[in-house]
Amino acid sequence: MAAGGLRGLTARDGKERQRLRDMLCDQLSRDLLRLLNEGLHADIVLHAGQAKFKAHKVILLARVPRFYIYITRYSSAEKNILGNIKSSEIRAFLQ
Repeated sequence: MAAGGLRGLTARDGKERQRLRDMLCDQLSRDLLRLLNEGLHADIVLHAGQAKFKAHKVILLARVPRFYIYITRYSSAEKNILGNIKSSEIRAFLQ
């Protein structure tokens, strides 16, 4: 096979890998958003103002370890009240 043919194959493979990566990232985002929206197997509730948000500790740990540590150490298991923060900000943060 000519050198030009090998470069073409590599470029095609790279584009296909990127397409698959993008597809998997999109699916993962949809799945995580579904967990948040449906509250499936949530193990923590965050309160901001009058709003309550069911969340998952493991996702908080993976995304924002310092926040996870704060919530698990300094907040009660019953009520995790977040002061000085708007519910819209918590919603955006969790998404």
